[in-house]
Amino acid sequence: MLDAHWSGGVTSDEGDECPCWTRFAVIDGTDVPHIVVIVDARPFLVPPPLPHKAKNWPSVDQVCRALTARFVASVCVLDDMIIRVPPELRVTLTDHYQRQYSSQLHAGQARHVDRGASWQGFAELVDGGSSSSADV
Repeated sequence: MLDAHWSGGVTSDEGDECPCWTRFAVIDGTDVPHIVVIVDARPFLVPPPLPHKAKNWPSVDQVCRALTARFVASVCVLDDMIIRVPPELRVTLTDHYQRQYSSQLHAGQARHVDRGASWQGFAELVDGGSSSSADV
């Protein structure tokens, strides 16, 4: 999971508010098409809040192009996350989130989804829960 941006204080670096290009280069520097989850999709969808400088942030379409530059992949935005998966996992991801959202909608809880729980449920479907989630 990528949470690679400056949020003020001691996170990342104010001089490099959004080092996603560096992170993508590291992740895609291997021959393995990794699943990528970028938490906090909002600053890529709309200008980030002050004191951030909007010019330092790529748009969501630039991020999606970068995520598919090296590997064929499906990219989507779900629950304030930008998610890249290999094409063979697209249906699994879609089915998982559709079932989860539908059950929450019927329970009257669809306004907010717990990202961690959502992602963990998908990770368990993919590999039996052995996925690690680390900030890069």
